[in-house]
Amino acid sequence: MMIDYLVGSALAITSMLALLLFGTDIIRLNVEARERWQAKMALADFDARWHLSGESLPIGPICRGGDSPWIVAWCISPPVMSLPHARAEVDTNAPAITLRWGQGGAAEPDAQSVRRGL
Repeated sequence: MMIDYLVGSALAITSMLALLLFGTDIIRLNVEARERWQAKMALADFDARWHLSGESLPIGPICRGGDSPWIVAWCISPPVMSLPHARAEVDTNAPAITLRWGQGGAAEPDAQSVRRGL
């Protein structure tokens, strides 16, 4: 009977360690997927607001101040604000908008990005 308890406790400890090791990766992957989904939603929202505004497409970085009211409203919208250190830039050659974000900042090499054609 003592052996049963020892085997059971060894299995419990092993499974807790496995959960600790793999659980953090699962949580990280879940956070990255949620952030990517919110970034795609934010870019779709930008596209819709731009078409509704009837204005010409802004050039270069946005959300830096001095933007149109619809851009300011987009910059403070929940999908954009939920991304850590988000930075958006419009490329008029494509035309497309790129949204970059990351824990270390949008300029870091490990920052994530999503691009949408306009």
